[in-house]
Amino acid sequence: METTDPNGKPPIRYLVIGCPRSGTTVMHMAMAGHPQVTSLSDEMETTPLFAMGLSTFTCGAESNAERQGGLRALFDAITTITAEPGHTHRGAKVCARSPAEALILVEALRAYLPEVRAILTIRDDLVAQYGSLRKARRSNVWHSWNPGAAAERNRKLKLNGWLFRRYVLNTLEVIQTLRTLAESHQVLECSFERLQTEANAIYQEAFSFLDLEPHPVSWLNARKVNPPPADYISNYAGMSRILETLRSQHACEEVPGHVKSVTNALDQLSKTYYWARRRS
Repeated sequence: METTDPNGKPPIRYLVIGCPRSGTTVMHMAMAGHPQVTSLSDEMETTPLFAMGLSTFTCGAESNAERQGGLRALFDAITTITAEPGHTHRGAKVCARSPAEALILVEALRAYLPEVRAILTIRDDLVAQYGSLRKARRSNVWHSWNPGAAAERNRKLKLNGWLFRRYVLNTLEVIQTLRTLAESHQVLECSFERLQTEANAIYQEAFSFLDLEPHPVSWLNARKVNPPPADYISNYAGMSRILETLRSQHACEEVPGHVKSVTNALDQLSKTYYWARRRS
């Protein structure tokens, strides 16, 4: 049965979505701290929850009614664990790490959560996004509040050109797929670059989008872990040229065949590597 807020209105459900290192965490924390919001503090995984819904926990023989309501019930159960009186909104954060995950997420929201509102964060500088991701994976320092953040700040990084090409093409596909959600849902697109310079304005826009009352965001203590990308990515200029070329080719569907072949091969090697790690 649908629960309601103290005024008898149904709850407003939302998701913060995007690619890793695109501002999803800070946006999620800003929304979660609002006094009208209850939210899961951790990130939701795309699979198996959005791929299987209730079947994640069953043998997969649930009725159609259970299947239709299962994902919404699970979403509510997860996001309202710490709910208190006065919470009218419930939300979570989900990152799509591959084009396949992005498609699973979009299709699940269309089929089972058509009322969910989405805040989509997009980072224009994919060189910085990839560099930040590589640096975080290497150091296990993901946020400014993690131990070792200060020591990691000035450590240099050189990006591999072909791995970067693979990352860019996959990320452009993810963004393209996530943007199609606006065809069926209410979506607010937020720029990572604007978040760095106009954070409070962005937060207030997001509150308005979710029909939340304006509120000063005083609960955030996030700071940049990395300096400007050109300062710690030694081949930043060269990677930026690759990015602009690939972005243009992708937009025109003219990515050269040899680039596709190499990046597809790298995808397969990556899948084999992670499969072997899980088996070991």
